[in-house]
Amino acid sequence: MTILEEENYSNAKARILAVDLFDVGSPKGAIRSCREVGVLPQEQAIIALEMADDRNLTVQTYNEKLAIEIFGRLRTYRDILMCWLEGLR
Repeated sequence: MTILEEENYSNAKARILAVDLFDVGSPKGAIRSCREVGVLPQEQAIIALEMADDRNLTVQTYNEKLAIEIFGRLRTYRDILMCWLEGLR
């Protein structure tokens, strides 16, 4: 999840800078900007923001209950990442 999210962030940042002519400074900023310029629909952007929050939680601490909850959301996150990537093309 982390590698794909970072890759999408890098691609989103480059696309927004090249096409929309403004810079974003964080993954969540990139998600919000993609929503604003129409790359991600509102519903997908909300899930992508939740994914970014989950990513931050998993890299800072280990909590088995939280890990199991996030594991249950991975399929949805994969789908969002793929839609996001497709929107950037």
